[in-house]
This record gives sequence, C-alpha cells and structure tokens, in this order.
Amino acid sequence: MIRHGVVPLPRIAGLGVLAFALALFLAAPALAQATRACPVDPRPCCAFEPGGVAAHAPIRMGVNIWTHDLPGAIGDIVSIHPKALRFAIGPWWKTEEHLPLDADYDAARAYVDRAFAKREAYYRGEIASIRDLRQRTGAELHLVIWEPPLTEAEDLAEYKKTKTRKLDRSAAQATARFYAAFLASLSQRGLDVDIVELSNEPDGNWNIGIDPDLYLDLVAATRKEAQEHDVRLPAIAGPGVAVLTSLARYLGPPARSGRLFSLVDHISVHAWDDRIERDIVGEALTAKKLLTERGWKGRVIASEVSVTFPKPDDRAKKTGADQSGPEAASNRPDYGAALLDVALGVGASGFDTVLLWQFRDIAQIALSYGLTNKAGARRPAYEPWLKMNEAIAGGDVLSVRHDARNSAYEIRTSTGRSIVFLNRSSKPVAYSLDRNAPRINPNHCSFLGVTANIFVDDYAILK
Repeated sequence: MIRHGVVPLPRIAGLGVLAFALALFLAAPALAQATRACPVDPRPCCAFEPGGVAAHAPIRMGVNIWTHDLPGAIGDIVSIHPKALRFAIGPWWKTEEHLPLDADYDAARAYVDRAFAKREAYYRGEIASIRDLRQRTGAELHLVIWEPPLTEAEDLAEYKKTKTRKLDRSAAQATARFYAAFLASLSQRGLDVDIVELSNEPDGNWNIGIDPDLYLDLVAATRKEAQEHDVRLPAIAGPGVAVLTSLARYLGPPARSGRLFSLVDHISVHAWDDRIERDIVGEALTAKKLLTERGWKGRVIASEVSVTFPKPDDRAKKTGADQSGPEAASNRPDYGAALLDVALGVGASGFDTVLLWQFRDIAQIALSYGLTNKAGARRPAYEPWLKMNEAIAGGDVLSVRHDARNSAYEIRTSTGRSIVFLNRSSKPVAYSLDRNAPRINPNHCSFLGVTANIFVDDYAILK
C-alpha cells in the first residue's frame, strides 16, 4: 500500500514533477488494501498554453487566517510556506458604540483607542503573533477591514431585523476618518501591513454594501485624511468584490475605471463565482481581459479563492463546502484536486496573488472551507496544498501555465520548475514527460493509496 511520501527519481533536465492524484470515492475494504497497476498507455505531457497571461512576478500563493487561532496555529501555518497572509485584527467594529457622524480625526482616533483599551493585552498578543508569522515566513501582510462601525445614518431598526448594511453617503467622511485612525492605531501598536482592503465585498451584503461611486469617494477621502494627519497608508487594494462578475460594475464606464485605477494601488477581487453558478477560472480570465482592455498594468489580487461545489451535483445534494457537517465536499478526497485546480487556474489567468479561503474554520460560521477544521484537524486538501508549496518554496514563482488536456500545471520559479498533475478520477493515470516518444515509467504513475479512512491516490514529489 502506497502512503503519502516522496519518491526519488533522477532529475530530468532540471524538471521537478509534483504529482497529485486524488480519488473520487471511498473504496470497499478489500479494494482499500490493493495497489493498482499503472496503465500501459501513458498520456504524453505536457502541452502548456504558450506564453500564458502576464502577471506581476513573483506570484504569491497564500491563505486567509483568523488571528484568534494564534499563536497556537503558527507552526502549522508556517509549514505550508505562505507567500501572503490575509487577516482582520482588532475589535469587531459593528459591535462597538456608534461612530458619531460629526467625528473629526482626533475624535475618530479616540474612538478607536477606547475600543482597543477594552482588551488591549489580547490585541497586542494578536499583533505579536502576526509579526512572528511575518518574520518566520517572509509573507506579505494583507489586512482586511471587514466593515466600519455603525452610524446614526443607517436604518438601525432595519439592521436589527435583517443584519444587512449599506453605507450612506452622509457617513462616508466619518468612515474615512475611522479608517485613517484605525491604521494609525495599528502602526502605533507595532503593526505595519503591506496591503489593506478598506471594505470587504462592497457589492454584496456579507458585511456592508457600498455603491461603486461612493466606494471611490470613500477611498479618496481616506487618502486625504491620511495625508492631512501624517498617517502611513499601506498599499490600497480594491474594490474586493465578492465575485469576479461584479468587477465590471465597479469599473463601470471609462471615467469610473480611470478614477479607480488612480485611487487604488492594486486591484483585488474575490472568486466565489461557483456559488452563483459561474466558472471561477473562466470569470478570472474575463476579468483580467477587461482590466487589460481598460489599461490596468498593476497587480491583480484574488484575496479570497475557494471551491464550494467541486462536483456538478453538490449544489442540489447540499454537499458543498458551504455545509458544516461530514457530508461537506471539503471532507472528500477529490476536494484537494478541485481546490488546486481553481487556485492554479486563477494564477494562470494572470492574477499575481492567490489567497485561499481559509486556513482554519471558525466556530462562529457554519462552513467547511478550511484546510483544517475548527479543531485544527487536517482536511484532505491540506496535504496537496502543503506538497505543492514545499516544491516551490525555494524560489519566487515567475509563471503558472496550464495543460487542460492533462489537468496539469507548470509552475516556473526562479530556481527551476515543477509540474502539478491533478487527477480527480478513481483510476490511476500514467504520464510520460517525453511527448514525442511516450514511455512507461512506474514512478510517473498515480497509484491508489490509502491512509486511515481517507482514500487518496498517492501524491509524490518526483525529482
């Protein structure tokens, strides 16, 4: 029986092959003990798409984390070699006292400091953990401010009933002062991040809805407040829409997209499009094409990427990763291949930062997207993500290219290249690295291997 491990092979012209093959089913006990023979008709590999889509190297593969999992989860997070980390930190602002609409910058700063003072030691511990993670990983730090405090401009009675929010224009100036004050407060407490998203998913109602033109006014006002009060602003990424298909609305006519490009340092989007029955990678390609047509030449960040329905019937059967029970797709062996396929597909579309949602699930939200569950136990996707990042950890990722026929990706780094094979079928697949003269090498074959109750084809780094 083959278990997870490393299979040594002579290096082939400097090529490292990272092979992942994940079974789709739970085998019967008799079959579980068997090792399948390698097919005699290997697939020739690989015909990668020429050139790929230009991105701003290095391409960063990272993950979203929750600070209340720290410092206990630091070791596990370090082990997956993240190049970027996204997190929120500090008070949960919508539960704090209302922010006065007439608050000037000093009043906003006092408001922020009062909230921090309620649990000062705890928040300083979170900051210390983030600083430790940065030191141990060298990861780029992405801060997300989920939503600003409530103000009297909102219909508070409606909010109590629906728990949905929409930013009113009359609250924009106070909100901008709050953002500047919050970032200054974090810096004063020893945390300077690289990138900030000022709001999470303004196109929806997960946190707070913000119309496109109001969003731009809010970013402009935040920049003005920071400049007037000598606040160091991180690079601003936005608009951070929930689905790639929403980006077109925030780009709008050329005048609006031109203003967006002048106000943000990086474009950020989230990739939850399979929840609205759209193809994530297809929409990523469309979004990148639209940005290029509008003249955007900077970084494009996918700050939340995951897969809800890896199989066509997961939606109807309610077995997606948006469920919290054992039936959730993320507890199946095939989920790791689906997750890598989307993450690498987004990277191959020209996005230069891909941040998985998420490292660990939290008790407050009944979802199962984490590489680990709420107790910290590893899900099937953990090992493929770990192995891929181990293979590319030694250098900067310069490009990701796709071979759709073989479900394979080429990852070129500053120190070499690796190939990731993704096999979601229950049958092993043989690959030949010589497309002109296919040959069988059992070390290029995906065997069915079993560990405990998880039925996963062996994934090995072949060097």
